[in-house]
Amino acid sequence: VGDWYGLAKLALKGLIKKKEKGVGFSGKMLGCHRCLLFDKGLKKCGDGKLGVGCGCYMPFKVALGGGCWARENGVEEGDVGWR
Repeated sequence: VGDWYGLAKLALKGLIKKKEKGVGFSGKMLGCHRCLLFDKGLKKCGDGKLGVGCGCYMPFKVALGGGCWARENGVEEGDVGWR
């Protein structure tokens, strides 16, 4: 139930939030594809086994205005997260 609540909240945030200039959907997805945590086959952040990454389906999260898990959690590695 908590996951559905969070998903609905993220969807509303994406609809209400003003679109910012700068890196758009394609740029953020490119950042995901370069990230070491990104599962390219499932297009998810992290694999769920190591306890890193949010486990979200990133095309959906990016389109609705969600942020990068690595940035939100202060990961400072060179090949992890959006830059």
